[in-house]
Amino acid sequence: MESHNYPIIVIGASAGGISTLRGIIKGLDSPLRAPVCIVQHTGTQSILDQTLSDGDSHKVRFGEEGDPVVPGKIYVAKPGKHVGFEKGHIALSDAPKEVFSKPSIDWLFRSAASEFGSRVIAVILTGKLYDGAAGLAAVAKAGGTTLVQDPKDAAYPDTPRAALAAISVDLPSFR
Repeated sequence: MESHNYPIIVIGASAGGISTLRGIIKGLDSPLRAPVCIVQHTGTQSILDQTLSDGDSHKVRFGEEGDPVVPGKIYVAKPGKHVGFEKGHIALSDAPKEVFSKPSIDWLFRSAASEFGSRVIAVILTGKLYDGAAGLAAVAKAGGTTLVQDPKDAAYPDTPRAALAAISVDLPSFR
């Protein structure tokens, strides 16, 4: 596990996640003191970076292979690619789908736990199925911080419920 002197925020969302992610991004401090990396299950949508950008305050961009992961940047997974980290840089993968998804929330969270350890802040948002539950457990095991959207406030409560059933999270049911 490589040591970094800054935290990283990783966020996973599926069905219903776009509006929730927009609200989160709009509410982030500017300038950001941590990098943010997002997996949103979107199929083949190629404008997710533009959809999530918050004007001049926060520019969201697709993470490219080898991009340095630095505070102040918001990276979103490219459609059809798993996103993770290697030696402080974005690492993309063409590995098979996980939990019917590529990009996979589990993939991102496991990679963040391995690369950043206790400096990870992992967030599960609205969605169907259970992608992210196993990755959230990896973050918890590495000493990171875990948060889950309140299933009652989620457009689709399956993903938050699966995460809450998998582990005891640090901040369950945030709004």
